[in-house]
Order: sequence, then C-alpha cells, then structure tokens
Amino acid sequence: MVSLAKQMGISTWGDASDYGLSLTLGAAEVEMTDMAVVFGTFANGGERVDLNPILKITDYKGDVLEEKTASPRKRVLPTSIAFIISDILADNQARTLEFGQDSPLQIPGHTVSVKTGTTDNKRDNWTIGYTNNFLTAVWVGNNDNSPMSQSLASGITGAAPIWNRMMSYLLSNEPETPRSVPEDIVAKPCFGRIEYFVSGTEASVSCRGYLTPTVAPTTPTFDQDRMITPQIFRQDRRF
Repeated sequence: MVSLAKQMGISTWGDASDYGLSLTLGAAEVEMTDMAVVFGTFANGGERVDLNPILKITDYKGDVLEEKTASPRKRVLPTSIAFIISDILADNQARTLEFGQDSPLQIPGHTVSVKTGTTDNKRDNWTIGYTNNFLTAVWVGNNDNSPMSQSLASGITGAAPIWNRMMSYLLSNEPETPRSVPEDIVAKPCFGRIEYFVSGTEASVSCRGYLTPTVAPTTPTFDQDRMITPQIFRQDRRF
C-alpha cells in the first residue's frame, strides 16, 4: 500500500515498516498538493500527472520568458481500477444515508467523484473531488493547528460547501462528459442495481444469492422502560 501510494503521488511517507493497519484510517500525515495528485491519478484513468503551479513567466514588457508545457504522464494503475474507484466515489445513492440526497457533494447535471475526510480531533477537514476535466481539493482548519468546533460533523459541514461553490463555478458552462467504460469492465445486476466489475471478478450468479440476512437477539439486557433504539454511526477519517 505504501509503495503504491508513493507511486500515485504521496511524498510524506517513509519506510513501509513504520506503519500499521491504522494507515488506512489516516494515521499518517499527507499534504493537500499530494492528495490532489493522487486523486488526479484516478481522474486521469490511472495515469499520474504531477502538479505544475507556474503557468507562465513574463518580463515587465509582457514578453513570455517561459511557459508551461504538458507534464509527463506515468501509468501507475490499470485503467479499469481507476474507473471503478471513480464510479464508487460518484455514487450519490451510496452516500445518501450519511449525507442526504442533496448534499454539497452533489453537482446537478454533472458526474462528480468526491470524498470527504475529518480527523477525530477536528483539526483537519477535507473534501476532494473531480470530473474528467477539473479537480478541486479543499482543506479547512486553524492556522495554529488547534481543534475546530466539535459540532463539525465531517467534511460535509466544513470543506464540502466551499468545494461545492468552486466546482459549481468551474462546471457552470461545461457540458456533462460521461466517463468512458474501459473494455475490460463488465456491468452486472447486483442487489437491484447495475454495478461494474473488472472482467473475470464478477459474481457468477446474481448478487442476491450472496445476501444472508441476520436477525438481532430479541431478549433485551436493559430496562424496557428506558430502551433506546441503537444507531450505527460512521465517521470519516482523514486521508
């Protein structure tokens, strides 16, 4: 995982032996510019393109001394894997239970892949999302690294509204550009939906055959008069 992350653009991680399983939940620091390169790798179909912040250098007369050239592209992921990740991050139905159907992660008329993230101590709050042509990364936090308001639920209430305004502006005059489905991707019905699979990894029968319902115990272990309906909460972690 560490090796692939470095190939995709992470520059702040050291030796893989320094990290454990908690790395997947955000146990190592990253830079926002690195995360833009990583998400850009998904947006570019698995090809890494490094950032070039200098577009042009001119002298006092306006003559161009140097101008940006296209950054080299390096294949680090199969196109099919990048496509599936982008499709998952664009699934508004999957995030509706957590954020609502019309959250700031939704840009009407456009397919946008997006991810939020928040540290437990509320010091870092992220939203990063992209289309085929644009990528926007937003970080919200205090300059002195102090915790923000504990009422901040996740990136949806911090960075996401800023991200939404920026992406909405960028896409306001842009037509929708559907993502091309790679040749080695197949679409199959799964739990009443059409899902994408890398060819050869799809289920051999309908996904319904793999759904095993479970029944919770009916005998309570607490006072019925004070019964509270249990709820399951999922919290985003930083990238």
